[in-house]
This record gives sequence, C-alpha cells and structure tokens, in this order.
Amino acid sequence: MTLKKEVLTIITEKFCNVIEDVQEVTLVGYYGRNNLGDDLMLKNIVGILLEKNIRVNVMSFGSVDWLDESVNVCLWGDTKLQKIRNFNRTTKKSSIIIFGGGTCFTDEDGDGFFKFMSLSKLKKKRIAYIGVGIGNLKRKQSKLKTKHLINVSDYISFRDEKSYNIAKKFKKSSIESIEIVEDPANKLLEKYSLSNQNVESSGLVVAWRNLERYSDTTIGNDVNTISNFILAVCKDHCIHKIVIIDTDSYFDSTISKNIYETLKKNKKVDVVYSKKENFEEKLNILNCSNVIITSRLHVAVASKYINKPCYVYDYSPKIKYFVENEDTANIKLISNQKILEYV
Repeated sequence: MTLKKEVLTIITEKFCNVIEDVQEVTLVGYYGRNNLGDDLMLKNIVGILLEKNIRVNVMSFGSVDWLDESVNVCLWGDTKLQKIRNFNRTTKKSSIIIFGGGTCFTDEDGDGFFKFMSLSKLKKKRIAYIGVGIGNLKRKQSKLKTKHLINVSDYISFRDEKSYNIAKKFKKSSIESIEIVEDPANKLLEKYSLSNQNVESSGLVVAWRNLERYSDTTIGNDVNTISNFILAVCKDHCIHKIVIIDTDSYFDSTISKNIYETLKKNKKVDVVYSKKENFEEKLNILNCSNVIITSRLHVAVASKYINKPCYVYDYSPKIKYFVENEDTANIKLISNQKILEYV
C-alpha cells in the first residue's frame, strides 16, 4: 500500500487569511513518537504549508525521518530548561505557532501546550490550532487553561461539532475565528491505495491504547478482560490469527506486550506482535485485516476508509463523537458493559 503524491486537506478561507504573507511557522503537537494519527496529521499539515512556500519548523519529541528534507525538525530536549531554550530558538523567526491536530484540551492527555502557547503570545506572536478537539474537562484547571487558549488564539478549528459548540460557549469575542474542519488525517487516509492483492491476511488486528491515565476506565486497563474479549471476537468471526500493533510506538508498547503474552497462552490462535513503527507500515497491516479491535481514534478512522469491521472502545468523548457521526454498522462502539457481555 503506497501513499499517493501529496493530497492536501481543503484549506478554509479563514485559515488562509491567518497564514497570508507568513514566511515561517513552527508546528507543535505530539510528534516524534511514531503515533499513527499524529504522523498522518503532521504529514498533511506540513504538506499544506510547503505548498504555500512557507518555511516549516517542527518541535518534536524524537526524530521524524520521513519528513521532507526542507523541514527543520528540532527536538524538545529532556529538561524544562532545554525545552524552553529549544522552543525559543526554533520559533525566533516564526510569526505564528500552530498546534497541528488532536484532542489537545483534556484532563488526561494535554493542555494545548499552555505554557509554550502563552509564552508565544507574550512575545507578540500569533497562535493557532488546526483540527483539534476537546475531551474530558472535569478539572477546574484544565477548563481554565482551555478557555484562556481559545480566547487568545488567532485561529482555531475543531474536528467535531461537540468540541466546536463547547468552544463557542468559552469564546468571549471574535467568534468568527473558530470553525469546524475535517480531521487533518482524513485526506491522506482517503487517498491511500487500498489494494489487498497478493498479501497475506492479517486476521484480527488489535491496536489497543495505554489507558493508564484514564483512571475511570478500569476495564480498558484489564489485560485479561481485553484478551478474553479479543478471543470472543475471533470466535464470532472464525479467525485464528491475531496481529497486535502499537498505534503509538512509544506509549502503547507495554499494554501491547501484556496482551500478547496473555493471548499466547491460548493454543487455538496464532498471535503475532508487530513492532513496526512507520505509519505506512501500520496502515499496511490494518489494510490486510479481516477485523480490527482498537481504542485508538485514528485506527477507527482508518477502518472507515479501508472498509473493515471495527470494534472501538468507548473511553473518551472523541470516540463517541466519531462513531455517532459515522453512524455505520461496520464501526461498533464497545462500552465496558458490552465487553463484559462478550466475555
């Protein structure tokens, strides 16, 4: 499966106005961890900016070897001081700092890079968010940070209607600076060549997320229950081969290994743990699957485009937003209760 030459997300008029006459930008986000969704979003956003002859810097937690050679990738570093120094150095000539995609306003996973975006505003730079989402905001501090960033951003687009509606309530003025767009990963997923010819079937592919930060999601962290659910789905679909992948090669490896070790004890199925890191290699495995089980949003999104049955674990608002919006029998939302019914 190969990615066709640079097909870019449709650029809105509002976003074009924001980057008009911009010569250099710096992108921030969860980059450099070999995360399928973040890599797809990064590739598309970088492509858009390069098409407009804008110099692009990327702040990253690790190397991103597949990026265009013209893109300047700067590592954050390990310490707080290194992060501040590297960020200041990289953004020195950037007139706008852009957060590129993902559910970045949550209690569990992030605050929209609050410190660095706020620092950028203090330096009179513009800040923008593209194709982001709002997750759980039960903590007062998380909500206050989100409200602040939404109100000081020069532009912000959301990938789902519910996040957009929350943002409208938070926004005190300049409501025209926010809008709804499609997920930044969609156009690339849509344009992949999805031929299954001359490839061996992957059977059932499991792409489970490390949910340790989600303290309320007890079943999602229970390896034995998850494994029993996987085996039950295999039985339903008469599948005897399981392939486990890390959607996020940095963050998901521990839960993947534990599921692998548990499933290996069942002698009726063949279990493989793939350590592929490149996003195209992961998409190849998904494309060859018969069925997919996941708790990762962009794996579910990929299943839509490759037209594979997919069971998606409901641990976050973004999962429910996506499944409800798609409204297809091919993508099934799996709650704690439904998992327990299976096992």
